Amino acid sequence: MKAKRVNRYYCDFCGKSGCSAYHIRRHEERCTLNPDRKCGMPECYTSPAELAEAVASIPDVKQFVHQSGDDLGDWEWFDIPNDTVAAVLADLEQRLDACPVCMYAALRRAGWAGMVREQFNLKERIADCWNEANRAEERARYGY
Repeated sequence: MKAKRVNRYYCDFCGKSGCSAYHIRRHEERCTLNPDRKCGMPECYTSPAELAEAVASIPDVKQFVHQSGDDLGDWEWFDIPNDTVAAVLADLEQRLDACPVCMYAALRRAGWAGMVREQFNLKERIADCWNEANRAEERARYGY
């Protein structure tokens, strides 16, 4: 039997782990929980201060918690009205120049990320952003 010791590296912000210090260091630069993150999306110039202001503008998620004490026991749930979610997303789009990753970073830091999955599809928004950037580059380079 062989025993092998390996180093495991962890992100200081979200806890993601890996065996490569280089990859985790690179992840930390763009981690959505890093207050000094660098965005990797094209045409995104959001500063950490702007992102912090956007996070502060999001209502506290705790005000939408409802609790129930019944014969099934004590439990709680979130009830965020759709118009509130739409208003928050519109405000973030305006504040963060519609950068989907910066918007997700703000939602994640405010505790909203898991509750707006239906209204905010990060994967689709990132694809749309890259497609637009690629089309703009093609127009600039080839004149289409």
